[in-house]
Formats: sequence, C-alpha cells, structure tokens
Amino acid sequence: MFRPQGKPQAKPHQVWLHIGHGKTGTTAVQDYFVHRMTCDERFHYPVTGRRESGAHHDVFPLEHQKALLKSAPTLLTGLRAEIDARPADHLTVLSSEHLCYFRPWQTVQVMQALQGYDVRLLYYVRRQDELIESAYKWLLADGPDKYDGITEFARQQERGFDFLQRILPWTEHFSDDHIRARLYHRETCA
Repeated sequence: MFRPQGKPQAKPHQVWLHIGHGKTGTTAVQDYFVHRMTCDERFHYPVTGRRESGAHHDVFPLEHQKALLKSAPTLLTGLRAEIDARPADHLTVLSSEHLCYFRPWQTVQVMQALQGYDVRLLYYVRRQDELIESAYKWLLADGPDKYDGITEFARQQERGFDFLQRILPWTEHFSDDHIRARLYHRETCA
C-alpha cells in the first residue's frame, strides 16, 4: 500500500505545570528546578514571570493581585516566546502553588497561552492534618494570630484544604493520563 511521504510531524514541546499545593515542599522543588537549569541543557525552567524565590508567581497571580492580573497576559505571551525559542525536545517546567487556587477563567487563560504544547499537570498534596498544622504554624511565624486557634483557622480555611476543589478547574483541560497527583512526605520529597 502506498502512503504519501510527508514531512514528519514535529513533536510538541512538553510543558509541566507544577501547581503545588503549598506546604508540600514547593520551595525546595523550585530551588531544585533553578539548579537543574544550570547543569541540564535540555531542562527549561523559564525566567519569564519567575521570582527570585524560584516560583512563577508573577505569571500566575492570585485573583486578588489586581496589578499582576493585568500584566499576566503579556507575561504569558513572553513565556510562550521563551518556550518556543527552545528546541522541542527540551522539557519545560513551570511552578507556582498559586495555580492550585486558580478560578476556571484563569485556567482557561493559561491553557490558551499554552495551546499546542503537550501540557501535563503535577500536583503534590499532603495529609490534611499535617498540612493544616504546617500552614497554621507558618501563619503564626509570619505575624500575629488572626484566628482564635488552629480549629478556627481550619474551619475558615476549609475550602483551601479541599484538594478536589483545588484541582477541579484543571480537570476540564486534562485527561487523567496527563495529571500526576503525588503525596508529599517530608522524608521522600524534601
């Protein structure tokens, strides 16, 4: 059987979105990504929208960060140009725990900016009792306690600790085989 010989299809860039969850070693993972860029020429951790901390928070702002929300579309365009400047066989990773708090309209904006790439999702979660305790201790270390104890904190922040709600806006864009959820454990992930 004759098959026309056309130009082989180029493999699309593979882009991983590391969406958090906060308090699951994200800072350590982001430090690793920054370091890996220095010793692995095929690994790409974009500088566009990346803060000194290593997180891509500027390109993926939270809903209440009005000034950053205005600049996000421009940053997403710059991010796409940075990815396109790399060979297609390079692996690109973007990391921001802000992504697990995105609203559906924000996930649409990100997916439109990354259209044409082979996009995958990595989501670390943590046992909720450990996550609540860690988040509460971090809050106490950051300033005065605005909650009347950890129980009130957990009650008021309940939606933030609901992993299914956090990932729901992303499941509209990803099949199960493109989502990797992993359980964070300090001894294996830190």
